Amino acid sequence: MGLRVTSEPAVEPITLDQAKDHLRVDSTADDDLITALIKSARRSCEIETNRSLITQTLQLTMVNWRNRVIGMPRSRVQSITSVKYIDSSGTQQTIDASNYQSDLTVDPGRLAPVHGYTWPTVKPGTFEAVEITYVAGYGDAGSDVEPGIVQAMYLMLTHLYENRSAVACEGNPVEVPMGASFLLTHHRVPYTM
Repeated sequence: MGLRVTSEPAVEPITLDQAKDHLRVDSTADDDLITALIKSARRSCEIETNRSLITQTLQLTMVNWRNRVIGMPRSRVQSITSVKYIDSSGTQQTIDASNYQSDLTVDPGRLAPVHGYTWPTVKPGTFEAVEITYVAGYGDAGSDVEPGIVQAMYLMLTHLYENRSAVACEGNPVEVPMGASFLLTHHRVPYTM
């Protein structure tokens, strides 16, 4: 199974100005670094929670259908864009939307064939025989994201900005604690196929 973002979010949950206010940074010298750290913090939160924070397009690929019901690995699914597969002749086919149903009210979002339809046979030995494209995220603005997740991003951002290495060395090297994990705990979506 593979998952990739094919259309990145148009904005981040935290703006550069908000990040600089939080970090108490007045100069523009670190703007590029802070911008990169915001993106890293968002991606870390997305991985930790199995959620997309800001609207983005994802592509899930699988060797075969695996199950009748397919769970989307990144939650807050807004819509299913397309469901495609490689048929036995090696040609990519698109399944008509009338042949599948989605449940986007649950986390993770689910996709299944409608009653009376079965997933078609795919070409054996093809790594990306099934391709599901979907849109996920809380919304199009940072204000749409859960406040606890945004707070976790601020903690990560501060940690990454103030500690340019994985450990803090004040006498003895110790790993710097990340309180963000605690904030993200109740936002995690368990993912099972």
